[in-house]
Parts: sequence; structure tokens; C-alpha cells
Amino acid sequence: MIAPVTPPHSPLRELINRPQVTNRVVRTSDDWIVSLLSVRLGIRPRRLSNPLDERNMMVTAAEQGEETRARLMAAATDSIAEFGWGAVTTRMVAERAGLRPGLVHYHFHSVTDLLIDASLQMARTEYANVMAGVFAASGPAAMTQILTAIGSYTATDPATVAMSEMMLAATRHERLRDELRQFVVEVRTALTDWFRDQQVVADPEATATVVLALIDGLILHRMIDPALRSVDVTGPLLRAAGLTESVASEGNCDVHTPEGEHDGD
Repeated sequence: MIAPVTPPHSPLRELINRPQVTNRVVRTSDDWIVSLLSVRLGIRPRRLSNPLDERNMMVTAAEQGEETRARLMAAATDSIAEFGWGAVTTRMVAERAGLRPGLVHYHFHSVTDLLIDASLQMARTEYANVMAGVFAASGPAAMTQILTAIGSYTATDPATVAMSEMMLAATRHERLRDELRQFVVEVRTALTDWFRDQQVVADPEATATVVLALIDGLILHRMIDPALRSVDVTGPLLRAAGLTESVASEGNCDVHTPEGEHDGD
């Protein structure tokens, strides 16, 4: 019979028979191979990393990833507004964001996906800023709040230009069109709920649809003809919303007397 290679009570045998568990983690077989070789060769084995440190490193990496995505999307939005949707390239966005071009395709499937995600996020942010004042108010004050909010949109405003580019791109990119449609549905639903709570119209959903279309159309028309910014549209908007016209508008008061009621009658 061939004798065992290692004596029954040798230090190496004790290492092999010792439970492969530490007070922190369970060692893998590869870890123990490294440890055994280290003992034989007189090399100090590398300590296992602390699981808590590993989790902290993962959190930090995730935060860095989110920051990188945010920088890329901000750069993409600016590039859309400055050069147009079709002219934006991977290198252009990366340079504007101060990052390597390879990071664009690491975080997004393509530059088109980056543009879609960036433009949709921008649209949600802009609409949230406009509608926040509306949902916090009631009656005519809410509609005048909309007019005040969109008053900052001009033909040279980056957000306005980028949203116009996004609308045009939606006719060519199915994913953008689908997600933009879902976003519009969400906005219309929220405004419908607001009209329903106000109890001023018999058809809240139809009223919300008309009001949103009027707002979008007003922004586009003002982009084409800036002179329209001086036209007071408070009265027509209030009438479309089924609200009374007892509030002063951005310019002159647009108060109408109901038919059949005249001063001195």
C-alpha cells in the first residue's frame, strides 16, 4: 500500500481539515488553494475584503453611474436644442458632458435611445413645473397660473426648441412616439382629475383635452410669431375651461358681462 503524501498530524493536514468558515464570510475553494500555496511558499495570504466595504463600493459606483447618466442626458438636451435632433452624435454629447464617448454606449443602447430618454425627462420636468402651480390653485387662478408659467417660453428658449424637435422626432421613432403618448395621457388624466374636483364642467376629460391642446398650440404659435405674446388670451382660456372671467389677466382685465345684463338695466 502507498503511504499518504501528508502525515496524519501535519500542519498541512490540519489546514485541510479545518472548517472553511470565518467569522465574516465563507471562503471558496479557490481561496483555500491560495491559502495553502501561501503557507508552502511562505507568502502572506491576501485578506478577504470586508462585505460592508464591498457594499459601500457598490453604492458609490451606482451613484457615479447615475451622475454620468444625468450629465449625458443634460448634454444631449442642450445638443438637441443647439444643433437639432438629427445632427447630434455620440462624440458631440460626450464632449459636451466632459466624458469619454464609450460611456454613451455603456449607459445607453444607442445615441438615439439617449436622445429619447433625455427629451422625455426634459418634457416631464417642464410639464411638472407648469402644472405644479395649477394643481396647487383652484378656479381661474389655476388657468392664469398656466399662462404665467408658459410666458417664459420663447423661440430661443432651449427647452422649447428641444421639445419641438422631440415632437418632430416622434413621427419617426416608434418608441419615442409610444412613450410620449403615454406621458400625454398621464398629464391629461391629472388635469381631468383637477377639473372633476373643481366641479365646474360637465365633461372634465374633454375640457382637459381642449385646454392642453390650447396651451401647446399657444406655445408653438408664439414661437413662430413672437408678437402674439402681447395678445391677452386669459378670457378665451377661462371660457374654454368653463371658468368665470372675474380675474384680471396678464394685461388688461378681460371681464365680460353675460348676455341680457347691462349697466343701468
